[in-house]
Amino acid sequence: MAAMSATQPRHPSRGRRVAGSTVSRFLGDRDIWAAIDAAHADSKTGDRVLAVAYVSPGMFARLTLGAGDALVVDVSERAVSNGTTDPREVRKYLDAGVNVFTRQGLHAKTYVLGDKLIVGSANASSLSSSGTYIEAGYLSSRSTDVKAARDWILNSLATTPVTANYLERVVKLMPPHPSWGRNAPRRSPHEEHINGRPATDDFDLTIVRLVWDAFTPAEQRTYDRTRSAARRRSGPVAAVSLEQVVWDGVPPAAGRSWLLQLWVPDDSAEPADDDQVYPPARVADAHPVPRTDATLLYVARPANSEPRSWAEVRDVIRASKPRGPIIGVNLRSRTTRDALFDLFSR
Repeated sequence: MAAMSATQPRHPSRGRRVAGSTVSRFLGDRDIWAAIDAAHADSKTGDRVLAVAYVSPGMFARLTLGAGDALVVDVSERAVSNGTTDPREVRKYLDAGVNVFTRQGLHAKTYVLGDKLIVGSANASSLSSSGTYIEAGYLSSRSTDVKAARDWILNSLATTPVTANYLERVVKLMPPHPSWGRNAPRRSPHEEHINGRPATDDFDLTIVRLVWDAFTPAEQRTYDRTRSAARRRSGPVAAVSLEQVVWDGVPPAAGRSWLLQLWVPDDSAEPADDDQVYPPARVADAHPVPRTDATLLYVARPANSEPRSWAEVRDVIRASKPRGPIIGVNLRSRTTRDALFDLFSR
């Protein structure tokens, strides 16, 4: 679209680029992180100043800063113990030469990236940047706005420097299950598939015994017909492993069911200690096999996940003293569930 001339009227609800002028516009939903990424790429090290409430794992790789840049974040004891800021991720910024400061109670999300200012609701978190949360913000390149935000951060907020010794101390306060790993609103299943952990507490977790077998002709036809759509629903090929399970009888519900797959050489034998249990996998899709009582399930888990022995998994479950069988039933104990997800995330 051609730039508007300076004499043309502006739409009252939109910021438009006028020839020779600055940019100002509203950012809705995924636009805010597209703008942050673009401004970050256009800016230079030493010309980036950020004040964000929380920083979660993985953000240094996406929002890299360097010597001369400044980051103000709430990495107070309270924020760390609440599981909202990860001091290990903050340490990456410190090691890169960034001037890092902590400010308890900080709730601002302000990004000064070169000659651009972006303010809004977006924390430097994987749940925000992945699109799990619905964010909004505003972009401005007015020099007065950029300068005012930069001065406010550096002069009013950047008062308490963060040191390596401080981060080593507060990292011991981290909870077992920080907020970026659970209790997040589930907007897309891809985040769960990549992280290998449910985004909410509303799910079923079942250990199932599986044996290797070949598809029947009907199962093969169902697979050929559904695999492309299932692949698209599961997430990026490089990040998500998608496998097929044929389920006889009433299948688990797609979307809310997670399976721990215990592979045994003989379905009639008792599991051996060294039999392998594959990491928790979400039932991403399910398709009935025509004219049978079987269902073809597609289960998704992180591509780089590793199996554990049946002995390890069994011992974790027994530690919570369950009543009754542990294979083929929904494991309802939150303590057991958390311990199992922790086992496979080590």
